[in-house]
Amino acid sequence: MPELPEVENFARSLNLRFGGLRLKSIQYHRDDLRFPFDKASLGKIMHPGAQLIRVAREGKQICLAFDSGSVFVSLGMSGSFIEVPKGRSIPHQHLTWSFKGRAETLGYVDPRRFGFLTTTAPHPAPSPLDPAETAQALLAIKGQGSRRRLRDVLLDQKILGGVGNIYMCEACFAAGVDPLAEMASITPQRIKRLATALASILDRAIALGGSSISTYRQFGGAQGGAQDVHRVYGREGEPCKGAGCPGIVIRRSVGGRSVFLCPRCQK
Repeated sequence: MPELPEVENFARSLNLRFGGLRLKSIQYHRDDLRFPFDKASLGKIMHPGAQLIRVAREGKQICLAFDSGSVFVSLGMSGSFIEVPKGRSIPHQHLTWSFKGRAETLGYVDPRRFGFLTTTAPHPAPSPLDPAETAQALLAIKGQGSRRRLRDVLLDQKILGGVGNIYMCEACFAAGVDPLAEMASITPQRIKRLATALASILDRAIALGGSSISTYRQFGGAQGGAQDVHRVYGREGEPCKGAGCPGIVIRRSVGGRSVFLCPRCQK
């Protein structure tokens, strides 16, 4: 599933290419994705003549802010956007936006159809790009004596907006903390270190165009480069990249998801 850096890259590219344009038409090539399209509600916002003021990221969702309201797009497992010449479409293209004065249309492509469009804004949450906000949110959970695992807290979109499994693993490694440790057991110093590491890793991933591990590609079709600098994610059985560490990266399965870590570095 695309995480904060991948969604941020889509939002920036879409805003650069289509921000400020007026909608000419929108075409639905099917009636649903993960959920049925609420065409009545969507049509009140995305109607001919509506101006796309800006495109921005909200957590893991893309906000299409029109002068008539906002639509939020979740990319699900395999959703993406692509520019398509007028009159053409590609496999798994489920929506097409046409804009006045633009020869190319904007297509939403989603082979697995886990994405969705909604007019309901995501739950507001602190940004993991801000270490101070992240530390404050995590320290509040710790202060409650929570026995929740760090991994579960970091992935909770009501606590932090945008963190996913890939960058959770990478940040926990950088901070030297076990993602499966209980919040109550993690020292405030480690929490602050984790908050700083998380922001740095996300900023770097954004600059590198995100992680092309499975289906993700940038807006223009190029691969991202963040996967080339991962230190634990996807590296099960490989030597730890920690300075002087003789450990081996392991993988633990939690709730059907893989957690990668070095048991020597991440006590």
